[in-house]
Amino acid sequence: MLGKGRTPSSTLSATIPNGIGKLKFTYMQAFSTKVNFTISVDGAVVGTYNDTSAANDSKTVTIDVNKVGNVKIEFAQVGNSSGQVCIADVQWTNYSK
Repeated sequence: MLGKGRTPSSTLSATIPNGIGKLKFTYMQAFSTKVNFTISVDGAVVGTYNDTSAANDSKTVTIDVNKVGNVKIEFAQVGNSSGQVCIADVQWTNYSK
């Protein structure tokens, strides 16, 4: 979970060895404050999610990454006033040429 009111803003990251084809994850607004977070691949933002949906409304996202080698994935809150977001079911496929 990326928490609210953190300074610096909350982040969650991992380095995946051997590359990634597609990255898939589900997120959910934990409480009433809207979520606002980014996902980066090797330091480049590939998605921004500024969601005003009701709490407990889960969304599934699939991103084409298609990178070989060690790939760093990072989820990060945009500012410390963004709502708490639960990130779950993170999955990826193998890199393919």
